This record gives sequence, structure tokens and C-alpha cells, in this order.
Amino acid sequence: MALTFRYGQPMGEAASNTLCTMGNVLVAGNTIRHLTPKGIAKLTAKSTGACVVEDYRKTLQEQNHTSGAGPSSKGD
Repeated sequence: MALTFRYGQPMGEAASNTLCTMGNVLVAGNTIRHLTPKGIAKLTAKSTGACVVEDYRKTLQEQNHTSGAGPSSKGD
């Protein structure tokens, strides 16, 4: 970090800690904003939908690997 080079290790660490704290405050504020019934329902629906799609993709991949489908598997 430029501050560490210019002002020394203690100042660089203080600046880094300050920026990390600011980031954590922003994340906490964003999280608090979503702690409404509508926000919780939306996050739950998104997570559930993502899990359903992921499970469906895994099922399709398993079926494709076990079925042996392809031009070479036909009995000509």
C-alpha cells in the first residue's frame, strides 16, 4: 500500500483497518436493509431457486453420462 511506503508500517496498518471497517459497515447496512419480510422472502426464493436449478443440472449430467447416448451407441 502506498501509505505503508510513505508513512511507515503503523500508518499503513491503520489505513487498512479503517478501510476494512468501512467495508464491514457498508455490508452490515446492506444486510440490515434486507431484513424485512419482503427481503427475507426474496433471498429465500433466490437461494431455493438456485438450489433447484443446480440439482436439476446435476441430474441431467448424470443422465447424460449413464445413458451412453451418442452416435456410437446405436446398434447399426
